[in-house]
Amino acid sequence: MIWVLALLAALAAEIAASSHSAAIVARNRIDGARSRAIADAGIALAIVGLRDADLPTRWRADGRTRAVTYDGETVIVRVEDEGGKIDLNNAPIELIGGLAEECGATVDERMSLANGIADRRRAFLAATSVRPSQARFTFKGDDFGTNLARWAFAEISEVTLLPQMSRALYDCLRPSITVYSQSPTINPMTAARATLLAIPDTNKQDVDAFLAARRALPVDAPLPPLAGLGRYARLAAIRAVTIIAQVTISGRAHFQRRAVVLMSPDLPLQPISMLEWQ
Repeated sequence: MIWVLALLAALAAEIAASSHSAAIVARNRIDGARSRAIADAGIALAIVGLRDADLPTRWRADGRTRAVTYDGETVIVRVEDEGGKIDLNNAPIELIGGLAEECGATVDERMSLANGIADRRRAFLAATSVRPSQARFTFKGDDFGTNLARWAFAEISEVTLLPQMSRALYDCLRPSITVYSQSPTINPMTAARATLLAIPDTNKQDVDAFLAARRALPVDAPLPPLAGLGRYARLAAIRAVTIIAQVTISGRAHFQRRAVVLMSPDLPLQPISMLEWQ
């Protein structure tokens, strides 16, 4: 009889432990699904904020973080204007070289990067009848993808195929390069510090002063002065943005959504197109 009671007790303990484990798994799955949904909501809130007709409250796409609340949870959202980055297909080679120098690349690495990009551009131009002066930024997702296929680089990760491109150098370049602006210049109102430092003849003191003045300006205010902007920078409308939304549920479930969104001026027909969804 004692052995029977011991066996029953062991079975009861096993069932209790199994039930507890199943409850934890179910709770984690619910938290995971909820964190994913709230992060996706953060992407939607950012898009709405970028479309705000009221300029003082319109979201800025200059990489600053913003904490928003949705369904009782806090979402950390960052919006980056792709026009504030250096376009691999169109930017002057010296601008890309300046960024590599800011990343600590050696002279040999910078020369290899410059020559590799120039060679790849020439090869693609020789293989197609499309020239940079003929290319146009289109706002329909399908057309945009077709347009990208005509360029030397269809995505930024392709720069890792160039000679002497180390993982460390690519990781440093990655936040400041793009294929989505399709512009030879950068938008100085949204460019990050590292991108502005890549402009020839700029220095850290001037760039920091420029950024401090920019943060205090209204969305539509004139630019503060900075050497080199005339050739390498140009004010432009926000067209493609990267939105990153992060959320943590109950200290357990963490989720990050990254989306590249094409903002169309044709609001009634196609307000946005998703270029990336990760």
